[in-house]
Amino acid sequence: MFEQILRSLIVKEDEEIEKVRENILKIKSFSIIPKKRIDLDILKLIFKEFTLDGTYSFRMLKIHFEEYENSLMYIDRLNKIEQEDLYTKNDFVKLVRDYLDKIKKESYRDVLIEAIDISENTKIDKNDKSGVEDSISFLIPKLIDFAQTKGVEQTRGFITQEGEDVKNEYLDIKNNPSEVYGCLTGITKIDEVTLGIRKSDFWVIAAFPGQLKTSLMSTVAYNSAIYGAKNVVFYSLEMKYRVMRKIFYCMHSSHPRFASIHPALSYNKIKTGELTKKEEDFFFNHVIPDFNDNPEYGSIRIIQPEGDITLNDIKCESELMHSEEEINLLIVDYLMRLAIDKGKKTNDRKDNYNQVIRDFKNLALTFNKGEGISTLTGHQINRQGYDEAKKNKGVYEIKALSEANAIEKEADVIFTSFYAEEFKSNNETKISMLKNRDGESCIPFTAFVDMAHRYISNAAQDVDIFDEEILPSGI
Repeated sequence: MFEQILRSLIVKEDEEIEKVRENILKIKSFSIIPKKRIDLDILKLIFKEFTLDGTYSFRMLKIHFEEYENSLMYIDRLNKIEQEDLYTKNDFVKLVRDYLDKIKKESYRDVLIEAIDISENTKIDKNDKSGVEDSISFLIPKLIDFAQTKGVEQTRGFITQEGEDVKNEYLDIKNNPSEVYGCLTGITKIDEVTLGIRKSDFWVIAAFPGQLKTSLMSTVAYNSAIYGAKNVVFYSLEMKYRVMRKIFYCMHSSHPRFASIHPALSYNKIKTGELTKKEEDFFFNHVIPDFNDNPEYGSIRIIQPEGDITLNDIKCESELMHSEEEINLLIVDYLMRLAIDKGKKTNDRKDNYNQVIRDFKNLALTFNKGEGISTLTGHQINRQGYDEAKKNKGVYEIKALSEANAIEKEADVIFTSFYAEEFKSNNETKISMLKNRDGESCIPFTAFVDMAHRYISNAAQDVDIFDEEILPSGI
């Protein structure tokens, strides 16, 4: 039925609006016009962009028809019909939703039938899909599509005709300056030049083994959730779930809100169960309840895979989680430990890793049907790069990433940590920014390392990026 409504919108130029209204009101059946007459993609675009005032639905229709010759009369008619009250009523919205729900259910049924056929198939050709494993591999991505929320990010259009959109976007940012910020790291010199990890960004923390990759990623996760009220998913491929959980609770004991109540707690004493009675009281009655129940905070979800996991597994699981509760930041510690997706594995370890890097960037860009997601991972620098940095006062060069050239090409922001003895003795690490795709870089600087509480923070002389006088309201 909805195809008929759309068809009635696209009428000959000499027909009157009143005639269009009459045609729509006469529709009683669910008979379907042949698909070639009305592109199903238009329906998807309308549903994806639909609002009660009809603005986006008509806009997307116009964009669609602008791609074809002899379509001026359609566009003109749409411009006129767009002003009619009929198309802004709730029953019209319900009609759209009911029809697409019907299509979705039919598609869902077809996917299940095909999955059953694959599981029962006897493989004739080696390229045929057959058996339970192939059936699951086929089914999971399809089910993710059904579970996904509808993305709202525009991914195509004629930018030479979108000046008004650009103007409105600028004014929105001007009136709501907090919107320009992504997930802030809490390290001021980085946040000042990057504005945080924004949607579709792919960030990399590179360091030699044992030089704070995980600690920095944990710090970013904590700051984003607690100070930025973001929802974070953290895939821990190197450390156990319970270890990571203790680390975050220990970090929280150093929150400034507790400064007048009790000093921050030692991670080692939490790990070994050696807190004093007073420390236990502080931990149980202040730190834990606040971390669990404060409505001003976002969330941190840690996932320790139970076996081998591929990037596609992470994508599917994250999309499902996002359909239940928005995910703002996805962290994978770290990509080199991922298994290779079936059909992409080669005999060259570097090629495999570079492919995972490219796929992770693609995930950042295309997550939730093009909406995008902020992403962060770690990268291990080789011995040669580390030795060169030692000669250069802890400052790495981009060639230290040469073993994975896709990192340099695909990442939006790359920064490094150098935590050798000369810095450890002062509780510092040297931070260098090797790349910032969308802005200026910053000169190398030191950050404070609080290993007792597993937290990395600004050096004493640096301002706190979360200071209310620094950030706009709403961050």
